[in-house]
Amino acid sequence: MYLAMENWAKKNGAFKMEAKFISNVDPDDAAAVLNSIDVEHSLFVLVSKSGTTLETLTNESFVKRCAGKVQDLMHRSI
Repeated sequence: MYLAMENWAKKNGAFKMEAKFISNVDPDDAAAVLNSIDVEHSLFVLVSKSGTTLETLTNESFVKRCAGKVQDLMHRSI
């Protein structure tokens, strides 16, 4: 769905933001996604039916740790 909307938005001059997806528990995949974005200025949406699966909890924890590291760096530089 995102790809279809992205293509439409680009064709119609309405493309304003990009979506990235972390869809498995491969830490290299998640790290690659997080390294390709500006974590400080990103919106994270966690989607899960139950919110209790290992995959969901692992990805949530990984993203929170990454965001926490950015916050720590920001506070140190102030």
